[in-house]
Amino acid sequence: MSRHAVVVRRGSSAGLVCEVSCEPRRIIVVLAPRKDEDCGFPHATYHVDGTCHIKSLGATLHDERRSLPRLDGPFPRPVNVFALTVDSKMAELAKPPRTRLSDYADVIEIPVSEFDRGQLMISVDVVPPPESAPSQYRNERILDHDLRDTVPPVRITIWKPLDTSGELCVLA
Repeated sequence: MSRHAVVVRRGSSAGLVCEVSCEPRRIIVVLAPRKDEDCGFPHATYHVDGTCHIKSLGATLHDERRSLPRLDGPFPRPVNVFALTVDSKMAELAKPPRTRLSDYADVIEIPVSEFDRGQLMISVDVVPPPESAPSQYRNERILDHDLRDTVPPVRITIWKPLDTSGELCVLA
C-alpha cells in the first residue's frame, strides 16, 4: 500500500494535515490526523466495491451506498473521495508526521503563506485522464498533484476560497 502526505510547510518544519493510503484497485483511505472536538479522528474509505464512508471514533458519519464506480473497473468520470477543510489554526497546530517524509511515496507541501484567506480545502479524487478534479463551490484551484503508482489514478487538489472582498452583498 502506498502512502502519500499533505503537509503545511513552516520554515524548516512540516505539519501533517492529510495522509492518503492507496492499494491499487482495492482501497483508498484518507486520514485527517487530528482530533476534532465534534468528529474525533475523521477518515474516509473508498472500497473496491464502490462503497465509500466517512467514520470517526467508530461511528459512521456519512455512508455512501449509491453506485460509485468499482475501484477495479473503469472510471467514466471523476469521483470525489473526500474533501477536508483546513483553517489557519489547524495548520499551525499540525504536528510533524510520525514517520520521515522520505517514507512517503509523495509529499505535497503547502506553504503556510497560502492560508492568507483563512483556510484551504484539500480534495482527494479519482480522476481518469484527461479529466479535471470536480470543482469545489466558491474556491479556486491552486495546486493539482497526481499521486504516483495509484490505480485508478488519484489526484490531490488544493483549493483556496475565492477572494470576494470586492463583491457587494445585496440582501432581498
